[in-house]
Amino acid sequence: MHRAVIGLLGAIGVGLAAPAAADEGGARWHVGGSAGVMLFDDARDLTTEDVAAAPGTSGLLGVHARLTPPWLLVELEATVGWLLGTFDDDSGLQALTGRFEVHYALLDGGVRPFVALGPTLTVAFTEDYGTDADVGVAAGGGVVFDVAAGWGVRLDARWMLADGVAGAADDLAFTAGVDYAL
Repeated sequence: MHRAVIGLLGAIGVGLAAPAAADEGGARWHVGGSAGVMLFDDARDLTTEDVAAAPGTSGLLGVHARLTPPWLLVELEATVGWLLGTFDDDSGLQALTGRFEVHYALLDGGVRPFVALGPTLTVAFTEDYGTDADVGVAAGGGVVFDVAAGWGVRLDARWMLADGVAGAADDLAFTAGVDYAL
């Protein structure tokens, strides 16, 4: 008996969900760009013994692409960023960072806050101290404010835990940017 009831409830659920998905018109892509700051902690020390370790601060430029399938309760986003900065000894830092995240919207409408979680990879290149590649996890969130048809302004914050050279690295990133729905 329960199989029949479960089957009937499942058929009703599919019947109700199919028109809603059809109204959405399929998957929706969003693209955008952002600028901000990334704060490295001491564990991501790329310096030598002659230079004291200090948290690095760098400018962050990024682009993102996000997919919103109508049948999925979350959004999938890939982000690539380029970091430029200096250490306290004026040596240069450049880094490429990438994230693949799952976003969950907390509200729907003209103001859309969301939480995000996913893996991250940061590859840092320094002028004087070599290269460092760290994998980790990023957690955070943001909010998208609709400003015109298809256009939004976006504010994001991420905490990233990575396997730094001197132990686990806690990095923070704060960005502002634009979001466009294709």
